[in-house]
Amino acid sequence: MVARIAEDVGPVDILVNNAGIIARTPMHEMEAGDFRKVIDIDLTAPFILAKAVLPSMMERRSGKIINICSMMSELGRETVSAYAAAKGGLKMLTRNIASEYGAYNIQCNGIGPGYIETPQTARCASPAIRSTPSSWPRRLPTAGARPAT
Repeated sequence: MVARIAEDVGPVDILVNNAGIIARTPMHEMEAGDFRKVIDIDLTAPFILAKAVLPSMMERRSGKIINICSMMSELGRETVSAYAAAKGGLKMLTRNIASEYGAYNIQCNGIGPGYIETPQTARCASPAIRSTPSSWPRRLPTAGARPAT
């Protein structure tokens, strides 16, 4: 995929690892296969994609990798053991990439935006989750909405 992109439009300058899933299941009820699916999408896929773009970035001595992490990398919550484990791993993968490839002028950063009100987070009604301003939901703008001035 990365080779095809390079052929069609040029080398990848910026990679944003944004894909993610969550399985809201108490850990003692979660099947190992469901746990692995979350880990594969939320942690293993960013590893594979970063690995694919790094050689070209190293050769050009330039590049940026942005991993969409989560506040769950710091705050485990009920029913999200696989997601918290994956995002914690992604946070450490981010730090490792930054450390290992900084000498090549490759930047790697993680962003933990907190809750954004989407269908995936609609079931997050826990008072503990909503108890601090940093975890208040952000709403995606509606079509035609103008930014506040």
